[in-house]
Amino acid sequence: MMQGIIYSLMRNYHRQNTEYKDYKNMATKLFNRHVARGWDRTIMKEWILNADKKIQSDNHPDSTQSDSIQSNSTPNQPLSNKERLFLHFEYHKNDIPKKRIRAIYDNTCQEAFSEILGIEQLTIAYSRSKNVQDTITKARLHQAPGLEASTYFSGEAA
Repeated sequence: MMQGIIYSLMRNYHRQNTEYKDYKNMATKLFNRHVARGWDRTIMKEWILNADKKIQSDNHPDSTQSDSIQSNSTPNQPLSNKERLFLHFEYHKNDIPKKRIRAIYDNTCQEAFSEILGIEQLTIAYSRSKNVQDTITKARLHQAPGLEASTYFSGEAA
């Protein structure tokens, strides 16, 4: 997950900076901030360099890639919700890995789901379980009776 976060931040830096030196400066800051927070230097360096390589290749496609590969990587029309399948799990560190779930899906039911239901894309999503902080720190705004900021959404008739 962190590798994807690094890639998306790097991509945003690349899009937001017209000068390469500014983009490079932001990437350096990203590296330094994560190392300061305890991330391993070699892992962060590898992730940032891999993200940069992918970003540069996406912006300047290599002439050795075939046209069919490029056309398959960017679909012409986005998929509708009926063509997508979302599997949502509560994350636990000892659960079955996402790659294994995908392999099971591909080997057992991808073909049937595609033909019968029209499912073209499987998305596996995780959410964290609730913790004590979620339970005790719910943010609720108090509004004194008669002094509401707005009655537009309160459900009362005007």
